[in-house]
Amino acid sequence: MKAVGEKGSEEVFLKAYKALNVAQKKAVDAIEGPVVVIAGPGTGKTQILALRIANILRLTDVPPGAILALTFTEAGVASMRARLVRLIGARGYQVRIHTFHGFCNTVIKRYPERFPRIIGSEQMLELDALHIIEKIIDGGTFSLLRPPNYPYYYVRSIKGAISETKRENISPLELLERITREEEAILSAEDLCHAKGAHVGKMKGKYSDELDRLKKTREFAGVYAQYETEIAERHVYDFEDTILEVVHTMEKDEELTRILQEEHQYLLADEHQDANGAQNKLLELLSDFHESPNLFIVGDEKQAIYRFQGASLENFLYFKKRYPDAVAVDLVQNYRSTQVILDAAHTMMSASEMEVEVLRPRLLAESTHAHVPVFLRTAQSEEGELMDLAERIASQLKEGVLGNDIAVLCRRNSDVAVVAKMLQKKGIAVMAQNDGQVLDTPLVRSFISVLHAVAHFGEQAALYPVLFAPFVNLSNLDVYRLTMRIDDRASLWETLGSREKLLARGVEDVEVCFALFKSLDAVATFAKSAPLSDTLDFALHSLGVLTYVAAQPNMQELLESIRAVVQYVEQISRAHSEYTLIDLLRSFETAAEYKITIMPSSLELPGAVRVLTVHRSKGMEYDHVYVPFLHDGCWGARGVRTMIHLPLYKKEIDEGEASDDERRLLYVAMTRARKTLTLSYAEKNGEGKEQVPSRFLADIHPDHITSVEVPFAVSSAGFLAPRADRVLSFEIEKAYVCARLAAQGLSVSALNNYLDSPWKYFFQNLLRMPSRKETYQYYGTAMDAALKLLTFAEKTEMGMSVDAVVAEFERILFAMPLQDTDKKAFHEKGVKALRGYVSEYGGKSNQSVDAGVTFAVPFLTGIPELPEITLRGEYDRAEFLDGGIVRVVDFKTGSPKSRNYIEGNTKDSNGNYKRQLVFYALLASLDTARGWQVREGVIDFVEPDTGGKYHRESFELLEEEVGALKVLLQKTIHEIISLQFMDLPCDPGIWSEEGCTLVAALKERLKQT
Repeated sequence: MKAVGEKGSEEVFLKAYKALNVAQKKAVDAIEGPVVVIAGPGTGKTQILALRIANILRLTDVPPGAILALTFTEAGVASMRARLVRLIGARGYQVRIHTFHGFCNTVIKRYPERFPRIIGSEQMLELDALHIIEKIIDGGTFSLLRPPNYPYYYVRSIKGAISETKRENISPLELLERITREEEAILSAEDLCHAKGAHVGKMKGKYSDELDRLKKTREFAGVYAQYETEIAERHVYDFEDTILEVVHTMEKDEELTRILQEEHQYLLADEHQDANGAQNKLLELLSDFHESPNLFIVGDEKQAIYRFQGASLENFLYFKKRYPDAVAVDLVQNYRSTQVILDAAHTMMSASEMEVEVLRPRLLAESTHAHVPVFLRTAQSEEGELMDLAERIASQLKEGVLGNDIAVLCRRNSDVAVVAKMLQKKGIAVMAQNDGQVLDTPLVRSFISVLHAVAHFGEQAALYPVLFAPFVNLSNLDVYRLTMRIDDRASLWETLGSREKLLARGVEDVEVCFALFKSLDAVATFAKSAPLSDTLDFALHSLGVLTYVAAQPNMQELLESIRAVVQYVEQISRAHSEYTLIDLLRSFETAAEYKITIMPSSLELPGAVRVLTVHRSKGMEYDHVYVPFLHDGCWGARGVRTMIHLPLYKKEIDEGEASDDERRLLYVAMTRARKTLTLSYAEKNGEGKEQVPSRFLADIHPDHITSVEVPFAVSSAGFLAPRADRVLSFEIEKAYVCARLAAQGLSVSALNNYLDSPWKYFFQNLLRMPSRKETYQYYGTAMDAALKLLTFAEKTEMGMSVDAVVAEFERILFAMPLQDTDKKAFHEKGVKALRGYVSEYGGKSNQSVDAGVTFAVPFLTGIPELPEITLRGEYDRAEFLDGGIVRVVDFKTGSPKSRNYIEGNTKDSNGNYKRQLVFYALLASLDTARGWQVREGVIDFVEPDTGGKYHRESFELLEEEVGALKVLLQKTIHEIISLQFMDLPCDPGIWSEEGCTLVAALKERLKQT
């Protein structure tokens, strides 16, 4: 695809531009000065953002890197990036699109010397933040925040209040000033005291209550101040501090502010209704160089579901007042939903107690979907409501509706599991996503019981839960035989570890029991000297957890849960290398106590019905949407209890506004629907108690809703039915693999893994099955970081001493989850290699260079199911020669290799090294924005041979080699998405024997499809 300004891309842009309506064109055309866009759901917000960026590049001389687009989620970043690349080709990767946190992290990494508090510090785990607050509470006199019978009752609330206060860019000192102002305002109220009656002269109750609230807030301000001091002394920082540090530094550092303002000539902010005070301040600092900055704000007050309405309205009103001449655009033409869906949502929203009609225009449907009424289905019982929901979805699937075009949106996390279970009973493939706790899932609980048994090896009670773990695969009868009392007085552990004792107890699966003991014993031994993350991986494989997962119909969901735990433990390991398995288990307990959520990443399972919370549905759309449990208490009348009053906003939240928060959430749910919308509630809950419909249903105009009574015949018989076997079709499996590949793209390491063993690629790269890093990989990461720093110093002409290079290597290596013996060995080896390397090559290049250059470029596959894929890669070092020629250098640890080995011409080589260089040349050829010509590649061995000599091997990279690689890529991609490799055997000589066990389990499951 060509860049904007070239014929091909210009045609793409003009075609998309001509399809815009008048208001959308106004937004795209207004490329200069401030612009505020109110974009309702389905009005093409992402498209106009991408087209406006493309238009800026068409009509101005600014480079792509001078445009900065900020949004709130990585999903939003990916969506905007993908849309932009389709419009302008590879230059879309050069536009700076970030989350607010991602942008601030980039600034800190680029200018580390300007952020002394952050650099050299570590981002703190939420767990550690809670422990710090516990320590402060224990050491202070906090009569209101430390109840005698439950001293840590407010700890979680204090942490949340600190985060909220930081998000609004309020320091402890400023918070105290606000508290004082509120107290003074209360005491100066004209009606402060009763003027007559029995309480004449006494303060009115409402004012007394407000002053009591502020006493607690004043105590909180003291905790907040101590917290900030404590984390500074520990050299750690909060998640929220990333943005605050950039904001505070820009406020004081005029030079940095000027640099960033000059770099970012055009700013775009998406989902602005959810922006907080710190994020707004960042936008202000980036844009206030000009009185009329090129600032493009997009948002919709009706969809503010992450902040309460008063704060969200402040955003709009602030920028409208700050830039009174800003171009204002209302997008009201909706291309998603039918008019009846839009009108139903609009009338429900119009009943809000907030007077902001100017921000709530009626949306007009432009879709061509058939008119279908919005249904409100009323069931006599909750069981009947669920059965009716399942039967209606099953009926749609039989009629040919695709599962991924159907979504059930729930208000509460707990409801997601309830709905998913009912659909699964009907044999419906489900992709359930909530914001719940991974630690609560049965598989994870079982695995944690294994870790507990290992940590308390020999303790009888610790072993019982393990026997019932699904991956252990013991029958209930054998568990009974194991645990029954007999005369030999042997403990359960002793029995499990003895074939003779197992036989004596009549156990049938003797080898299963004995293997379980051996596995637990092996993990316990391994855990004595290994890092936590390695112990976790060892346990997962030794106990057969991953093999069990590979054989399950819901493999993808289980895998995401396991992966979330693995990532959590890796975070713990990096922050606390001294932690033992006992410490890890305590951290799990603390996470459960304080409701620290360990969430799996989003899972896309094509062909499965989506069941998710409304919060997770933001930004998504579906043909058919169901919103169940619309009774009062679930939707509306939930009650608001503020544990700690925070005077942060001009307008504080009250009961009416709390109701409006719920109303906006329902509005978001309703406007996800394209073709049909079905609302439902039950007259009685699961306990038989009466329920009333949500107050919001009464606000929907009767003309826009059709009520239906669910027949009494829908009874609890279906509710009590067993869960049907859920077998995904082979086509759904293929679609899942295709979706994963499309989302991930392909790197040269993934390609090389596939060529070595397709199964290795499938589990390690595509599914990202948890696996333990080899120790040499940690060493390679540390060496790579040190050498990139050396190249960066050469690029900036700063100069870099060998001591500084070694210090960077040590910093990275010592933070790795390695055993002390490995760290010592790698440290000695790496320092010696680096000192010799810097002495040999450091500072001797005459070319301009760059380090850590990343590529993400589109590659046309020629395959209808996946016509385009993203190729990804990173150059360790790029050297710029005369005539626009670039030499790419790849660093390699380990003993130097011969040219024949690198090219794959020896029996023990596979050509991966040379293929890597050719892949880098391909990346450059596809990146039309940079326009680099990579004609030469170098494999640079950073360790000497046995004689102390360093080696570099240089290769000319030919066009025919790049062409052959393109053909190989197309062939590989076709094989992956068609699942051709599923018939191939697993070779334990290439991959591990354990990996081949996973393959066997997966193949057994796939036989059913």
